[in-house]
Amino acid sequence: MYNTVKYAEIMIVDDSPNNLRLLTRILKEHEYKVRPVPNGKLALAAIQVSAPDLILLDINMPDINGYEVCARLKGNKKTKEIPIIFISAMNETLDKVKAFETGGIDYITKPFQVEEVLARVKTHLKLYLLQRQMEETNSNLETIVKKRTDELLKLQLLKNSIELELKIAKEIQSSILPHGLTPFKNQLAIFAETRPARRVGGDFYDYCSIDKSRMFFCVGDVSGKGIPAALFMAITKTLIKVEAKRLKSPIDIIVTVNRFLLEENDTCMFASVFCGIMDFASEKIEYCNAGHTAPLLSADGGKYSFLPLHNDTVVGVLPAVKGDYFTGKIEFNQGDRIFLYSDGITEAINENKEQFTSERLLRVLNKTGSMKSSQVIDFIKTDLIEHMGDEAQADDMTAMILECK
Repeated sequence: MYNTVKYAEIMIVDDSPNNLRLLTRILKEHEYKVRPVPNGKLALAAIQVSAPDLILLDINMPDINGYEVCARLKGNKKTKEIPIIFISAMNETLDKVKAFETGGIDYITKPFQVEEVLARVKTHLKLYLLQRQMEETNSNLETIVKKRTDELLKLQLLKNSIELELKIAKEIQSSILPHGLTPFKNQLAIFAETRPARRVGGDFYDYCSIDKSRMFFCVGDVSGKGIPAALFMAITKTLIKVEAKRLKSPIDIIVTVNRFLLEENDTCMFASVFCGIMDFASEKIEYCNAGHTAPLLSADGGKYSFLPLHNDTVVGVLPAVKGDYFTGKIEFNQGDRIFLYSDGITEAINENKEQFTSERLLRVLNKTGSMKSSQVIDFIKTDLIEHMGDEAQADDMTAMILECK
């Protein structure tokens, strides 16, 4: 494709050697490439091999005249766009009309003026080359649009596939969390809820019977969010539950789970965990904390207060023994409640980047009075929504409340 008419290729078709020589010299002097051809038959054959950018065509030629050459070229898909300027001594109006009807774009009468020939050649070359550039641009645009459309289609298909996988992952994650009350439904009420910041998350909770008089419960928070956190969450929760069924104390559970998580943990992910065992015979809860937020305890419907905890190590980071974790025991009698949660609640921010804070959580809990367990969590959710406003949820949120009947 030429950016200018300079060096464009022009074919001259004329049976007069003098005309061929003259036009060839004039055009070459202006740096055009020139292909002189003495008759129409040769011209048609040469054009099929290599098409010029413009044709100067005589009308009166032996064998095949200019009109027929033009008509054949315009009837061929490959050559119909080549501009053809007729050059002829025939000066009648009908001759010119016929020239335009067969497909010519201009008509120069012999004897011709050099300046006129050059001016018309230059004008029609510019128009033709601009047309070719536009066609090439349009073709490129169509290719680009098609490519982008195909890419968008592939992205949409990929998105749909990911959405489906995330939906299934969410259902699987939800299915591994317990629902409803524990087997000790006449002695203990439990309500728990988790809300991931994304489709799936790293927060978890669990509770299950260990034997006829004891029940295990826990709340955990895996580092990060999304699918990696969800996978690590599933591993951590499964390990905790397996060890809860096997071991006798919360600290043994934490130490053992920590050891397993350290093995081949190339991702360096970790989890904070608070777990406890409720002994209904002694009416006591024995608990152990691994870097998790401090639960709040309400004795006999009274005010809530934070359980005393140390800032202990999360699981999955460093080797640990029993002495590295804080453990404790509390009385848990009829009317007592314990509220467990993840830091996604206390660290929830509003548009001013202000956190919800543990102090506000304490104030909200102390307004719940005799509400049912499910109502307590709904009350906190309402206050959280009011605090966050239009700010997006930045972290997974989990809450669990246990009430001794």
